Amino acid sequence: MSEEAQTPAGEDGQSNAGFETLLERLDAVVQRLEKGDLSLEDALSDFEQGMGLVERAEGVLKEAEQRVQKVVEARDGAIEEVPFKG
Repeated sequence: MSEEAQTPAGEDGQSNAGFETLLERLDAVVQRLEKGDLSLEDALSDFEQGMGLVERAEGVLKEAEQRVQKVVEARDGAIEEVPFKG
């Protein structure tokens, strides 16, 4: 099993990893699992890591959604910020 698979989410110095980094790491986990040559214990460990990465990626997306502001010009010419509605 790889060292990455043994490291719990958040303890690897990448707790603030960007969305793209999380997706790359998740892709690597999926590829290892799809090869089918892991022991049951290693596969379960990788699966747990993958689920942690999914949770973190969802958190990043939720945070981004909350930050997105749609700027619209009001009738009087003033700029108004309207929360993003996904």
